[in-house]
Amino acid sequence: MDDRVGALTATGQASRAPGELLSATPTADGGFVATGWVDEDRDGEADLLYVSVDASGTERWKGRIDLPAGDEFGDCVVPMGPEFLVIGRTTSMGVGSTDLLLARISAAGVPVWQRTTGTAGLDGTFGRPRATVAPDGSYFVCAGRDHTGWQGDDLRLVRLSAVGAVVWERVIDAAEDTPKSVCATADGGCLLLGDIVTPGGRDHDLWLVKVDAAGSVEWERA
Repeated sequence: MDDRVGALTATGQASRAPGELLSATPTADGGFVATGWVDEDRDGEADLLYVSVDASGTERWKGRIDLPAGDEFGDCVVPMGPEFLVIGRTTSMGVGSTDLLLARISAAGVPVWQRTTGTAGLDGTFGRPRATVAPDGSYFVCAGRDHTGWQGDDLRLVRLSAVGAVVWERVIDAAEDTPKSVCATADGGCLLLGDIVTPGGRDHDLWLVKVDAAGSVEWERA
């Protein structure tokens, strides 16, 4: 929703606080969990917003996590069994200028843990971060990474355990690539979908990359 509509309130009506819902995922009972941000105080410091509704659209619970100015949360939400992983970007925590920020939310809407992961560059600055859950309960997170001052310099792929620990991470070099989606594969790896700038920088091609369970690139196609 745009800033004219604002964030959902407990009554299911829209408030006038600036806010935006950016991602949603279905739940096993036919409902949905959506995530984004809201600036209730209108002070430029947006908070993470997450809300669960049942199949008829009735709100079950919602929550917020306070974030410093400059942080962007709610880019992506994926189910983790009965719980949920929410992904955003932070400029106030982590090791780089911009890092990925992750929070695990329980089935009752209570934050379980919060983590940052990043490099010395700008992670997630080109295209929104994407994530998916692997069959073993771990999950893959991918985002564009800029380490030279030009956006979309390459792609960063991270495999995280169910508790948010880094299992491995890889950087896949390409010219201004933008991640669009990631899906887990039956062999324990994943498939990345994005677009990549063609030689000369005039056009974009579709880009597919197959990565195995250990993080090695098996093949890529444009």
